[in-house]
Amino acid sequence: HFSAEIAALPPKEPKKKQSKAKEGAPQPGAAAVVKTPAVPQDQATNANPKSELARFLQRYIGRTLTKEDVVYTTTQSGEFFQSTVRLACNHGEEFAGDLCATDKEAMQAAAAQAIGHFSAEIAALPPKEPKKKQSKAKEGAPQPGAAAVVKTPAVPQDQATNANPKSELARFLQRYIGRTLTKEDVVYTTTQSGEFFQSTVRLACNHGEEFAGDLCATDKEAMQAAAAQAIGHFSAEIA
Repeated sequence: HFSAEIAALPPKEPKKKQSKAKEGAPQPGAAAVVKTPAVPQDQATNANPKSELARFLQRYIGRTLTKEDVVYTTTQSGEFFQSTVRLACNHGEEFAGDLCATDKEAMQAAAAQAIGHFSAEIAALPPKEPKKKQSKAKEGAPQPGAAAVVKTPAVPQDQATNANPKSELARFLQRYIGRTLTKEDVVYTTTQSGEFFQSTVRLACNHGEEFAGDLCATDKEAMQAAAAQAIGHFSAEIA
C-alpha cells in the first residue's frame, strides 16, 4: 500500500558513532576523537590502510613503531563493529571509523580515517633518500652499536625482476666477495612490533653493514624486504 511512498523516501545516511580508546582507567579530558571525512577513492590506493598508516607514522615520527604507539579499540553495537585507533606516538590523537560488518573491517576503517586526516602530511613527505652509514666489521663477540643500520630507498620496479630478493642478494654477494657464502656471512634478525614485523640483514662478509626493511605483515616478507633494501644499496655494483 505504501510502496510509492517508500520508493520516494531518500536513502538513510549512516550514523557515525564515536568511541574513545582508553588504556587502563578512563581519564577525563583524554585526547578527543577526531572524525575526518571518508578517504576519497583516489587516495585509497592501498588495500590495507593499517599497513599504510604504520608506514606513514614510522616516517613521520622518524623511528620504528612499538605496539603502544598505535592502539586499536573495537566495540560491538548490535550486528556491527566500530573501531577507534589511538596514536600515542602523535599526541594521543584518536580516529573513529564507520560501522562495519566485522572487527577487522572496523580497524581498517579507523585507519582509513587517520590516513584521510594526515593526507596533506602524506603528500608532503619527501621520497625516501638513502642513508648510507658504514661501520667496521667486528671479530669475536658482537659489540653494542657495532654496525649502523642503513636505510635505502625501495628497489625500483624495473630492478625488482627477481621475486626472491634473499636469493638475489646471496647470488650477488657470492660473486662480489668471490667465494661461497657461509651462514655467518648473511644474518637476518626479525622483530615484531604489534601486528607487524621488521627485519634487518647484517652482511658480515662486507664490513658488517646492516640494512633494515619496512614493516611487513609476516616475518618472511620482512626478511625479503630487508634483502630488497640491501639490493637497492648495491644497485650500482649489480648493474
